[in-house]
Amino acid sequence: MCRYTTPSCFHQFKSGNAALIKGFVLSNMFSLLDFVALLATVLVIDALIPDKLRHIPTVGPSGRLTSIFGAIHHVFRSKELINKGYTKYKGGIFKIREFGIGWNVMVTTPQLIDEIRRRNDVLSHDAGSEFFLQSEFTMPGMLENQWQIPIVKSHLVRDSEIEKTFPGLIEEIQHTLNELLPPSSVSDQWLTVNGLDMSHRLLCRTNNRIFVGYPLCRNEEFMKVNIKHATLTFTTAIWLRFVPQFLKGHLSPLYSGIEREVRKGIDILRPEIERRRRCMKIYGDQWMDKPFDFLQWLMDARPNLGDDDASMRELTCRIILMNFASVQATSSHFTKVLYKIIEHPEYLEELRQEVESVVSTDGWTRAAASKMYKLDSFLRETQRLSNAGAVSILRIATEDFTLHDGTFIPKNTVVSAASEPIHHDQEIYEDPHTFRPWRFLEETESGELKTRRAAHTTNLDYLVFGHGRHACTGRFFAMATLKCLIAYIIMYYDVKFSEDTTSVPENWIMGINLPNPSVQVRFKQRDKAL
Repeated sequence: MCRYTTPSCFHQFKSGNAALIKGFVLSNMFSLLDFVALLATVLVIDALIPDKLRHIPTVGPSGRLTSIFGAIHHVFRSKELINKGYTKYKGGIFKIREFGIGWNVMVTTPQLIDEIRRRNDVLSHDAGSEFFLQSEFTMPGMLENQWQIPIVKSHLVRDSEIEKTFPGLIEEIQHTLNELLPPSSVSDQWLTVNGLDMSHRLLCRTNNRIFVGYPLCRNEEFMKVNIKHATLTFTTAIWLRFVPQFLKGHLSPLYSGIEREVRKGIDILRPEIERRRRCMKIYGDQWMDKPFDFLQWLMDARPNLGDDDASMRELTCRIILMNFASVQATSSHFTKVLYKIIEHPEYLEELRQEVESVVSTDGWTRAAASKMYKLDSFLRETQRLSNAGAVSILRIATEDFTLHDGTFIPKNTVVSAASEPIHHDQEIYEDPHTFRPWRFLEETESGELKTRRAAHTTNLDYLVFGHGRHACTGRFFAMATLKCLIAYIIMYYDVKFSEDTTSVPENWIMGINLPNPSVQVRFKQRDKAL
């Protein structure tokens, strides 16, 4: 029999451990009291410190200190939180705590969205962009003076100007795909590649045909520099949100990798920039075989930039900034559209018929791309369902002001539009959670189908590219490129996921919908291509 089962032994056990139990309780009581005191202090501070945003409803804990738990929740459940706020406070305003931002005040109505995008006098678009990219540390000087924007508007917005880029664009698409998917490898079997890696390489090569021209666009080291720089800049910008402002400037190891890629880019571009400077000095504005690319447009716009290190850095950083948008934004759109085509093979034949019809008539031209109405609607619907971010039109208040509905917004407050739930609002979009690729088509009087709203257009209920004066300037060229890439792939290749993938789950972090980096895509060249 166990020695603790007799009454006397049990009594001795209780008596012997009573002192231990008492000591445990007494020793931990002070810890418990300390915790209670700390909690009381936090609550008192929350109550006493003025909170100029207390009048705006909150999703999650609303205290200045306790809201840190809401910020933690936002890191991994941003989409869920914003949808919850939209559902509960639709028609008004709510706020969510985020790391680095503090409170993000989100508007939900077309009237308020229109107001925040128009109030350039008190809401700064540039400050919002600088915060999102942490540009003071990741790309110093690039966003403070964006003198490249007028050049984008001159050459990469109007159809007549984009048309001039198409011969080089199509040639580079063909060459890059033949290199990434060699005909000998895919003619009679499936070739498996990583979807995101292929997207980065394909978009970087193709767009650099227009950014720096041939043959630099095919320089393998230059492509690696741009992809690595974009990745490092984006990840660094995210991590810096967790760092107090006074410490950000001291984290040199974070920035050294970015700076290293910039210096590599300067070394690669320097000989070409020097060659072009010599030609400009000798021949003036025009010379035989003068490049038609973004680098030359930059040099023409700033002829005073010489061959010194500062000028080399200025030109290189502007090219790298264009590549950042290409690698991070356009490639994200591309992968999502490609994955959606694979997930919905029932629409593939209709898309192919449209592409073949217009290309047979107009060739691979801007005019042909503009007539791919079904493909355009497919792109727009994919972007609506799989937006790159949960919010849009991110602004920072430069002074205290009041919205037309009476809501007071103090200086330095972040204000944005809750775009993710707006794109899934059943009062705006019928059956909003269902992928309907022809949603944006309409029938003309002659019975033809045309796009009601093109993939690059914006409005108050479609905020993929923002809206208004500060909507993404490069979206016209980006969508034209994207159309050509997708059209070329579906015309000349069969595509599917690897055997262990049937669909691609979303990949949200801190309000950003990132492409899934692990998806493998299989390609096989069609008989038509052979």
